[in-house]
Amino acid sequence: MSMSVPLVDLNEWSVAWWRQAGPEGTKELFLHLAPGEHPNYPDGVADNTHLRGRGATECARYVAGEMSAKSLLTPEYFRDLDAHVPESALEFLDDRVFEQLTEARVGGRDVPAAGATW
Repeated sequence: MSMSVPLVDLNEWSVAWWRQAGPEGTKELFLHLAPGEHPNYPDGVADNTHLRGRGATECARYVAGEMSAKSLLTPEYFRDLDAHVPESALEFLDDRVFEQLTEARVGGRDVPAAGATW
């Protein structure tokens, strides 16, 4: 069975993006923080699965650009896709606040503790 489903190939783009950035460059994209850099990570963190502000912004920018190019939403949803977004404009939620918001969103169902995996 064949379906006509639009595809934004985030995997192919991501691999090319990471290769271009190189091992040191990806540290600016992923959650690599020095000890004391953020209160949620007092001992620092080296996480190659979660994007930090700059990485998340560039990933979202790519997805939005692809959605726009494929006319998946009307043009008014796509403004200033190339605008500079300073990382200081993006912030981590405090772990406690994040857990409260998650619990409120899922209506009390079991949610993993901060840092836990299912």
